[in-house]
Amino acid sequence: MRESSKWLVVVCVTVVILAIPAVAMQFSEEVNWTPIDFVVMAFLLMLTGAALIAFSHTPTRARWIGSSAVVIASLAIWMSLATLD
Repeated sequence: MRESSKWLVVVCVTVVILAIPAVAMQFSEEVNWTPIDFVVMAFLLMLTGAALIAFSHTPTRARWIGSSAVVIASLAIWMSLATLD
């Protein structure tokens, strides 16, 4: 896959993931994101995507270890941010 195609996938996945709370806010009072929440999550998702693209150029074992570490760290950051008031 070409580099530009990988970035297109990252951007599309980011938009789809951010659309979930945007749509949920229309139907529920329990989901209440501010614009800064969307900016922070977009940054986190794009950074995660960039790291996964970077690891796609490494040997198989390092790719799995690095990608797993990036995903786990991103999820940990997301959970930490989700608990802030």
